[in-house]
Amino acid sequence: EALLRLAHRHLMVFDLEKAMQIAEAAAAESQIVADVWLSQTVRAELAGIKHVACEWNDAIAIYEDALASAIGLGDVLTQTALHISIGTAQHNLGNTEPARHHLRTGIRLAQRNEFALFELKAQLQLGRLETQLKAWNDAETHLDAAASLVEALGTPDALAHLPLVQVGQAQLELAMGRPVEALQTARQAVAEAVAQEKQIDLAVCLRVEAEALMAQARFDEAASLLEEALGHLAGRNPYEIAKTQALLGRALSVDSDGDMDRLTLGRRLMADATIAFTRLGAKLDLAALAMQ
Repeated sequence: EALLRLAHRHLMVFDLEKAMQIAEAAAAESQIVADVWLSQTVRAELAGIKHVACEWNDAIAIYEDALASAIGLGDVLTQTALHISIGTAQHNLGNTEPARHHLRTGIRLAQRNEFALFELKAQLQLGRLETQLKAWNDAETHLDAAASLVEALGTPDALAHLPLVQVGQAQLELAMGRPVEALQTARQAVAEAVAQEKQIDLAVCLRVEAEALMAQARFDEAASLLEEALGHLAGRNPYEIAKTQALLGRALSVDSDGDMDRLTLGRRLMADATIAFTRLGAKLDLAALAMQ
């Protein structure tokens, strides 16, 4: 348990290599002491670290092992959390049907057992997935449910999800061809992320704000926001960095106006994003970038 706490502390400061080393040592130790509850907890923590490091396939394998253990132990709370984590990782990989299955299962378990915070997380993730899949009505239903849960709970843990709930709504508005509304909603999300001092969430919100600006042909403003977003990421999330680079590359390429340096930079950023998405296995993002 001491190793587990230490691993979590390193995770919180994004020292992922150290966090993973300690969690792997904790996993080995838990096997020696033959404590099935501790082993399950340690494996879930290790999977979570791999998830944050964008090693999604490895994370899923460990999550599924921990899920089998949680089912055997009758641990419904952990089952709920693991279904949501697996669904999120599958979404990142672009495996849409497994993602839907696990997120819907997470929602059912959360509703049945009144795990409201877990339901909030699953509703948000499923809403974002359905937006990508152009299932507008389903996306709106899930995002509205997430927003209602934030308001109903009103706790710090619930409010921590507000920036991503708002930016999810902005993405849906943008996808439905309402860029003016999307820009307003994205700016609300940016303000909330700033207020909460959440750097990665702020980067995500800035990216969506930039996308709404690009939909209104405001490419220079969008490029400035995307450069700011990359600064907030500071190398901590390769997936979000690739998404931001891809959008910045498009902004620079579309609005190069004969500036070959700008065009070359834009194309290089999109090529870097393509390499990153390929390495990460992010199929939906790779397909979307190939269409640009």
